[in-house]
Amino acid sequence: MPRNEPTASDRLWTAALAAVIAVTAARVASLWLLRTELFVDEAQYWLWGQDLDLGYYSKPPMIAWVIRAATELAGSDAAPWVRLPAPLFHGITALLLMAAGRRLAGARVGALTGIVYVSTPLAALGSVQISTDTILFPFFALAFLLYLRAVETRGARVAFLAGLALGLGFLAKYAAVYFALGAVLAALAPPRARPGWQAAGAMAAGFVLAAMPNLAWNAVNGLTTVSHSAT
Repeated sequence: MPRNEPTASDRLWTAALAAVIAVTAARVASLWLLRTELFVDEAQYWLWGQDLDLGYYSKPPMIAWVIRAATELAGSDAAPWVRLPAPLFHGITALLLMAAGRRLAGARVGALTGIVYVSTPLAALGSVQISTDTILFPFFALAFLLYLRAVETRGARVAFLAGLALGLGFLAKYAAVYFALGAVLAALAPPRARPGWQAAGAMAAGFVLAAMPNLAWNAVNGLTTVSHSAT
């Protein structure tokens, strides 16, 4: 049987995948060329990671956990190792958005989505300075990708996984809750944009399960982080 020739969209998808990987690798390498020490916020996140907890004064705990994991695996607290998760997380976010774009509108749109995202100033700056936004993005993108699948299938299991991903994003930054606003706005569109009540309930349950450690920590610590975020 003759082999199917790759289409223009397939070639663009492959090129975009290679571009995201190459840009991410270059950004990882650039961390060792920078001569800047940790900025104030980065140093604070690193310090939190020395005493792992389920919450901290001004931010939820995920960024401290990620930095601690990176430095433990590296056996070093040098600035490049503290920042290493940043370009990797942005690269992962680009790949997840590529997959989401492909599911929504085909390989061409998915490829362009990945290229545009990895080219943004946000991704460029966020790859050399670690922040809570950087940690949030891949979880948010994963939740979006799984949510699209839940909308297509009305499946409670995949919706629950989407909720778990979003809950993990909540542990990085409380802005993860904005996902709910987007979902509500989408639900005002044609019925095909709605996951169904069962799937929506499963997603909410997954979110609460993943977010519960930090919610419980706040409950026994005078809503410290929540109060700080609200001011």
